[in-house]
Amino acid sequence: MTYNSLAFLNEDTLILPNLQDNAVELCSFTQKPAWTPAAVSPSGDNGVLMLEISSGCLPLPTSRTLKLPATRQGMSILRMACRGEPNPFATNSIPQTVENGPLFRPVPESSIVIFNLLVGNNHHRSISFVVNRESLLRLLESDDLEGNSNTQPEGDEPTPAELEENPFLKNPDYTVADNRGPPSFIPWSRWGTRTVRWFMTDDIPTRWITTSCGYRWATIAENLPSSIYIRDFNPWRIKQVKAKLGDKETYETEQTTVTVARPGSPTLEEESIFADPVSSDLEYLEVRTKKEYNYSSVFMDENWILGIVVSIPRTCPQAGGD
Repeated sequence: MTYNSLAFLNEDTLILPNLQDNAVELCSFTQKPAWTPAAVSPSGDNGVLMLEISSGCLPLPTSRTLKLPATRQGMSILRMACRGEPNPFATNSIPQTVENGPLFRPVPESSIVIFNLLVGNNHHRSISFVVNRESLLRLLESDDLEGNSNTQPEGDEPTPAELEENPFLKNPDYTVADNRGPPSFIPWSRWGTRTVRWFMTDDIPTRWITTSCGYRWATIAENLPSSIYIRDFNPWRIKQVKAKLGDKETYETEQTTVTVARPGSPTLEEESIFADPVSSDLEYLEVRTKKEYNYSSVFMDENWILGIVVSIPRTCPQAGGD
């Protein structure tokens, strides 16, 4: 199976994890289906109008193919799923009024997408990576990725100061097409190094949906009791906390411990999964609760962080059994 998951990048572009090619595809569908009335024979007073597509299935062209790091020999990606809340909405949608709106108002185009992967051979590992939708949109819209597939990078890579000023690497001159494939085929080194953060998630329940909202991602460990971890990828919030931290690595409140994961800080046991070293430079802010909980998972939306407890009932013995 090549595809087993999808998410919306914007109202007319899908994110499709591609297991066969070890990649992420960005597929646009700007052509709209032509719906026509179908012949029906309504019974009684309640008529039903049926619609059908006269032209059959519409093609879904791939605008960009973003390669993931190559796995080491004997290791492969067995499953890959992605999610990102909230979903983008159409430009002609009516915005919700502030009075009736949520406490936090995340912008879909500036939210994160989480990819959960199962990798392995005889022994399976669970890993995840996070990327901002804004980074993917800029890759999709950048003209630097088009043209001759043998084009070489022009200019130097951004300095740390430039990266600090622009965390999303807007239209980098060194982002070019892979010289081993078509212009839309982009190697990991050209797009993922500074825009992605990898995590080991062996001890995190990844089967649940709606664990993120906007820039924030809520997790709890499988081994209970556990603290709740809120990872915030908002670059402006990260700058605020870094200014408060100064030279310190963490600061504490009465209920939480706050840390900034800076570029290059390890979050992945890459030597056991990938063929080559993988940099993971997307910064994030982590808030860990001092109190520990026995939740099976934690969900979050614009207003709440919700913990759930799942209990499995014991099997009742059969009547007349020993």
